[in-house]
Parts: sequence; structure tokens; C-alpha cells
Amino acid sequence: MNIRPLLYLGAVASAGLLSTTANATDVRVDLDFTTWTDAGALDGLAQPEELVTVPRSFTMRMLDSTNPALGSLTTVENFLKYVADGDYANSFVHRSAKTQFGIPFVIQGGGFTIEDLPPVNSVPTDPPIADDPHPNRSNVLGTVAMARSGVDTATSQWFVNLKDNSFLDPDFTVFAEVIEGMDTIDAIANLERINAGGPFNEMPLYYYDGAFAGSQFVKTNIHVVGDADLDGYVHANDFGQVASQFGTSGDLSGDLNDDTDVNLSDFGIVAYHFGSGLEPAATLAVPEPGSIALLALGALMIGPRRR
Repeated sequence: MNIRPLLYLGAVASAGLLSTTANATDVRVDLDFTTWTDAGALDGLAQPEELVTVPRSFTMRMLDSTNPALGSLTTVENFLKYVADGDYANSFVHRSAKTQFGIPFVIQGGGFTIEDLPPVNSVPTDPPIADDPHPNRSNVLGTVAMARSGVDTATSQWFVNLKDNSFLDPDFTVFAEVIEGMDTIDAIANLERINAGGPFNEMPLYYYDGAFAGSQFVKTNIHVVGDADLDGYVHANDFGQVASQFGTSGDLSGDLNDDTDVNLSDFGIVAYHFGSGLEPAATLAVPEPGSIALLALGALMIGPRRR
């Protein structure tokens, strides 16, 4: 008898008991190093040392949109919709701004995409949202805010504050804070910058040899932590996604903790973040932990698969 499904069910149920309500939504920004780590594609160019010695991702936590002390935060839902719709696929950090004294100011992304080669395309945008500032949310070091070009014009572009920029508070809405990976953000801020004109006049690149290629850009993959099926919402389907890949290894969506193996820990991540993200309008209410366990059991009973 294969008792592993029952063992994993018990672990998932235990994790679910820690999450009777949806936790704060965490969103991870992974740097796309697919071509960068291919030495043959670099023609002998050295990797930037600061990006070799730090994690290749950072995580931002959405501020609680239901907390009256923080305001309505419609900006959170706006950002999560772009994540859920996959609009940030192949987007990149297009701006790394410094003050007149050379102090890192912000890094900015969410506006443009690129494949392996130019051209650069704009992220498809939804209608602009109203500014949503609040005195209890300030543009301090490590916070994330929406960029805009005027009153009530914010769409998809976001930026991370690299210093205390509270003077921006009246105009730029803070909606998240970085909880992990500031060393990665600092490394991006220290990359070489070029002036390619327009919105790319402070663009960070891994390297520049006089011509552009997709591997030079700081490309990002943005997803909700625990969202194994990448639909922008952590729910029962994510248990099924992990179960379908259980026991396999490699670069898989079910490997939520980057240990190159889909295992027990990945079920725990889904359980902990269950209910976070942007809930689709047609989705049922979040089940109680007991229901989570039953859903996990049903998914696990298809049996672990190996390559």
C-alpha cells in the first residue's frame, strides 16, 4: 500500500489549520536568467558579480486592502489583476533612477516587454485608476508604489523606493512593501545604465556591447506566491497542480520553494497562502481548512508521478 498520499494529506491538513482565513498576498518577482546563465550566449562576457552573489528574486507583500487604517487600496487589486492576466510576462525593469548626488532613488518596471530580441512592446493596460494615497502609507525605503504621468493616470507601472522618498506621498500610491530580496533590488540599482531615449533614458542592463538583445534586459517573471497554476489566485486548483507534478524535479510551476523538486513543502506553501491573490468573480468562497485537506487528498490520490 502506498501510504505517501496519506502522509502528505496529514501535513497539508496541519498547514491548513494555520490558515483559517486568507493570508496577506505575497508577490514574487523572479529575474529571468535563462539566457544569462548560458555562457555560450554571452560571447565571453562576464556576469555582473553583484547578481551572481545574491538571490535572483525579490518578494513584495500587498498591503491589506481591507484594513481601514490603510485606506481602500484599490491599487492592490489593480496590480494583482495585471499579475493574474499575465500582462507582466516578459516585462523588464526599464528605469534605475538616481538622485543628482548619485544616490539610488527608485527602480521601475511593469511598463514594457521584450522577447529574445527587440522590438520593445508596451504592457497592455487597463483603464487608469484613481490615485489612492493615504497618510498611513508612505514612500519609504523598500515600499512599492504605482507610477503615473498625472492625476489619476496610474495603470501598470510600479516602482520600488530605494530611499526615504516620503515627498512623493501626495502623488504616488504605495500598495506593497518588499519583505525579501532588497539585496537583489540593490544589485539591479548598481547595474550599468544607458540612455536609450524616452522612458529608457536610465535603463539598467546586465551588459552593453553596442547592440541590444533580450538577454541584456532585467527581465522579470511576476507571480503570486503559492499560485502553482499561475492564474493569479491561490485556491484548490493549486493543490491539484502540485499533485500532478509531485515527485518530479526540474523547472516546474509546482516547485514553489525552488528546491528543484515538487514535494511536501510545496503543498505547505499552497496551504499557507490559500485564498490570497485576486479572486475571480465566479470563484466560490474560500473553503475551511478541513475542506482544503479533502481537496488535497483528492488531488493526491491520482498518485505521484515521476519522470
